[in-house]
Amino acid sequence: MTMVRNVLAVAALAAAAACSQPPQQGQAVQQRPAAAAMLAMEPGPSPPVTGTNTITITLQESDGTPIGDAAVSGELFMPVMESMGKTVVVFRPEGSGRYVGEGALSMAGSWQITVTAKRAGQTLATRTFNLTTKG
Repeated sequence: MTMVRNVLAVAALAAAAACSQPPQQGQAVQQRPAAAAMLAMEPGPSPPVTGTNTITITLQESDGTPIGDAAVSGELFMPVMESMGKTVVVFRPEGSGRYVGEGALSMAGSWQITVTAKRAGQTLATRTFNLTTKG
């Protein structure tokens, strides 16, 4: 019984330590497992600034082949300020699987952007990234 209790205690400590690490700029928070494609966010201003920021997304097949014919959109939101709502970001294709959009971060703090890529009405991938602006 003591061994089981020790194993559970170690697992709980490991989980707590993992949760206590702050996410890094542009680090993905989640990606749905059934994605047929991979989304990544290229580094932008570091740190992002209060105001308008250019956000660049790359979209690739699971084998690394760039996808250039998708409709890519995002929703910017501040998780601690749900009452602010979400701001839609529309990305334009730039070639080689790169998509560029502009989004306004109205105040300093932690933001998230959930990006969705679709082709022919089918969702290829959805992923949420962290952004943190400084005051």
